[in-house]
Amino acid sequence: MSRSKILFITAFLLIAFIFFFTRDAHVSITHLEKISLSEVIKRSSYILVVEKQSPFEVIKKIKIHKDTKKYPPFEHAVFYFQVIEELYNKDTQSLKNEKIKVLPPDLKDRLYLHKKYYLEGSSKSPIYLNYETKADFYKSKKLIIFLGSKEDGSYLMTVSGGYEKISKKKKIISLIKKLK
Repeated sequence: MSRSKILFITAFLLIAFIFFFTRDAHVSITHLEKISLSEVIKRSSYILVVEKQSPFEVIKKIKIHKDTKKYPPFEHAVFYFQVIEELYNKDTQSLKNEKIKVLPPDLKDRLYLHKKYYLEGSSKSPIYLNYETKADFYKSKKLIIFLGSKEDGSYLMTVSGGYEKISKKKKIISLIKKLK
């Protein structure tokens, strides 16, 4: 057998071994289901004009096991804003001028899947709702954010991409009047 064939077979077997016998080869794929701005508005309990605070983003870790090398903690971001204006608020208590903490959407589900993967070896491919915005979440100082529920003093973003540029405010107000 020629040297090139031996190298090819060795490389193929190595790739096959990595694919079939390592845990990372079975990582789930997250599917994003696109939804419209109207659908985001319908699903939102709070639609707010906000300004970023300092610190804006803090990464939190949640231990899932005492052996953190074998079972890495679940990591998620917490975002800090000050409410400048309410475009929609399902509650009677105003949030204007309040400082709020915002968590990513589907946080409990993502934590659950993280635990299932690392503690049980189970891998699922979730489907999450996603709004495609042109707003730059990290560069814009002020944004319109769409929030769903409130839990333990924090608000959950309605969907992935649940924010929009300030320049869309009139359109969003018009949609709120139609849909809410």
